[in-house]
Amino acid sequence: MYPMLTEIKIISVPYMLEIIDEMFDGASPKMTENAFIYGSTVNSILSGLPLVGDLDIATPANELIAVAKGFANSPKWTQVDGPSISEDDPTYQRGYTGATNYAKMAIKMETSSRRKKSDNYEMTLPVSTIVTFSDMRGKRVQIIGADANIKGPEGSLSIIQAVDIRICGLALNNQGDLLEVVPGGYEDCQKRELNINFTAKNLDLNRTLSRINKYVGRGWKLPVSIEEIRQKLNAHVAELEKTEKKKHKPDSHKIIFDSVDIINPTTIIIHGKELNELMDTFDVAHIVNQAVNERGIGGVRINREPVRHGEGVDTNINLPKGFTTKSLTGLRDKIVEVLRYNISKTKM
Repeated sequence: MYPMLTEIKIISVPYMLEIIDEMFDGASPKMTENAFIYGSTVNSILSGLPLVGDLDIATPANELIAVAKGFANSPKWTQVDGPSISEDDPTYQRGYTGATNYAKMAIKMETSSRRKKSDNYEMTLPVSTIVTFSDMRGKRVQIIGADANIKGPEGSLSIIQAVDIRICGLALNNQGDLLEVVPGGYEDCQKRELNINFTAKNLDLNRTLSRINKYVGRGWKLPVSIEEIRQKLNAHVAELEKTEKKKHKPDSHKIIFDSVDIINPTTIIIHGKELNELMDTFDVAHIVNQAVNERGIGGVRINREPVRHGEGVDTNINLPKGFTTKSLTGLRDKIVEVLRYNISKTKM
């Protein structure tokens, strides 16, 4: 059914849908094929602990309206939060890409009150919007739309992969198939044990500790002390922040490349104070002269001029006529490599 998810363990548990539909007034038939129930409802049933909390349904962005309309059109459910769903909203169709008909919903999403609540845990996940319904007994269903850029089941599962506690990383579809999206989640439910999902990239120390305390109050146990969990979370969050900084570190090659401009067929300029201070003029001159000699032309002139705006100087390389666009581009690439090499030597 999900060929792209072959490494995810799938367990058939149709009895779970019966329990959920009784507790949440026939929720599962309102789900689309790529929607999944996850979170406390699933882990409570699997662990045998009391079923408490909302019913969370993750959907691809372009299927959210179809699922929401199933609840909106039922006399048993009343919408209590999120962008309003009405009869004239576009409905999901099989094979629909989500580009045109989804525009109407996208406008509504920006006004969603849920999106404005920074304390809402679900909004820390890769989510576009949340629509909430309540029945007469006070039972609530949250329909959680994935990032609009992620289509199909991957959209729904991207939300579930990002949960902070492993027992929340289990996904139940409308056929009664249970997917272990976060490894270890199923075993943890059998043991009623809480473990952090350290594969998640959005872990927040205080929020996760608060959620752990909530689950402990429901009968779940910790395999280690709360202090040890705090230390591991702190170390993990610090490592994530470090990785994120590395990811956004400027590309030195691009910076240098962008600073070497071909102005016209006879002029190349090297911009930037630091670049000009660190570069070795002799090496650049050697590369340029070599390129000129290969073409049997002469008259290279390299000079430095004050920058009109800011500090430092620009280096102007005045070339004789005879360079083609391709040869000029090749010469610039060689100059960039020389600059990179010389700068790397000074920073070793």
